[in-house]
Amino acid sequence: MQSRRRRQWITHPESSEVERMDLGIVGKVALITGGGGGGVGRAVSLAFAGEGLAVAVVDRAEEAALKVAEEVMAAGGQALGLKVDVGSWEQVAAAVQQTVHRFGGLDILVNAAGIRAVATLEDTTHEMFDLHVDVNLRGTFYSCKAAAPFMREKRWGRIVNISSAAGRRGHPFTGSTYAAAKAGVLGLTKSLARELAPHRITVNAIAPATINTPFIDAFTPEQREAVRRSTPLGRLAEPEDMVGPVLRLASEPGSFITGQTITVDGGQLMM
Repeated sequence: MQSRRRRQWITHPESSEVERMDLGIVGKVALITGGGGGGVGRAVSLAFAGEGLAVAVVDRAEEAALKVAEEVMAAGGQALGLKVDVGSWEQVAAAVQQTVHRFGGLDILVNAAGIRAVATLEDTTHEMFDLHVDVNLRGTFYSCKAAAPFMREKRWGRIVNISSAAGRRGHPFTGSTYAAAKAGVLGLTKSLARELAPHRITVNAIAPATINTPFIDAFTPEQREAVRRSTPLGRLAEPEDMVGPVLRLASEPGSFITGQTITVDGGQLMM
């Protein structure tokens, strides 16, 4: 699957010729959590495959993971689909080991697995709080912990954590526990960026605005319209809008960017 957004071009000053920028990641191995379904993970998985990477698609829904892996292979790429609960250290560690065994290493990790239960403070249960932390924060931590040793061994690695604009500012529609867990991802990103920098591993985050995925099925039409009106670019984000920023952070041209959060929100939060 080709994506216009992921192609980057440069023009030589002395020439009118335009050529594609080399991202320096052909032949690398990537693992994407939350890669099944129709969200950011799938869009990134297909984009990576189009750039010549081998892709491990991880999702708690086995059928969804296998379907995206099949899409990658149908397009001529290498892929592995794995059922994984990212809140389980044993399952995450096993998935990383399987990826390394299958493809010979692990270079890039994108943590796109996430869950959101919308509720007010009064209606938020202890179980909902635990679920947000387990998937959105603990799952990101486990994946980083399992992947980092293989990146340190090569002295090269890229970790991109999908957080949320809600983690930077809060959000009236998403619930406080979701925002808290996503804010935790931002703190984790900065800390790991400092720890892993000596090993030439960069760690960054993407903070999307409301993305047009099944995540927002619980939004009322009025809430969707409120989000659209609050966005200077006048629309909700699509999963493919995250591909360009992720590719930049995962690439060789992005090698001097670490510990940063790129907010991809159509202009809602300008800071």
